Amino acid sequence: PRDYFTDEIRRQLSRSFGQDEFFGGGLTIRATIDPEMQLEAAKALQDALEKYDRGIGVWRGTGAVIAPDKLKDEKDWRAALSAISTDKAPRDIAGWYPAVVLAMDAKGARIGIEGHHEAATIPASDMTWARKLGSDGRLGPRAKVPADLVSVGDVVLVREIGQGDARRWSLRQVPLVEGSFMAMDVNTGRVIAMQGGFSYQFSVFNRATQ
Repeated sequence: PRDYFTDEIRRQLSRSFGQDEFFGGGLTIRATIDPEMQLEAAKALQDALEKYDRGIGVWRGTGAVIAPDKLKDEKDWRAALSAISTDKAPRDIAGWYPAVVLAMDAKGARIGIEGHHEAATIPASDMTWARKLGSDGRLGPRAKVPADLVSVGDVVLVREIGQGDARRWSLRQVPLVEGSFMAMDVNTGRVIAMQGGFSYQFSVFNRATQ
């Protein structure tokens, strides 16, 4: 899959051999990556960046919206949701899914989730960590009800948290802060894990090498 590690291989070898030879020359490439460590590296960086971002508590959302006429029929909103680009709603963050707000009241927001057949609800209690930034640049009060953060038709990112009866869907967002991670074998210089940002699909810029 295209990610920060494989894209760095493409970038380096394309400089050496040219794009045509790299993609069409029948090359066999052996890489130093440790697949299990790469997954752990991505998760560790994502968890740390998200924890920092949620600590600041500013809600930005994805900026993507599905038109009201598309929300009436499940087939329509699912098609519209799948068409949302990955730079708005990345699909390479483990456990995260794009979703659309279908309805809401004071208790929670009902959402339709990509790849899940049943509608779900984000409880209002899950949104109290965030405040919305107004057009004047000022932060509003901490959210108490879903309408303080989202509107019907908004595309959001969600993940399921908790266990057993406590399982619920939780509102997420790509952090504004970015970072990178690299693990090397000090004896050989081989790079065994590299993550150039929170999400490759959201931003292909590799902060570890560029």
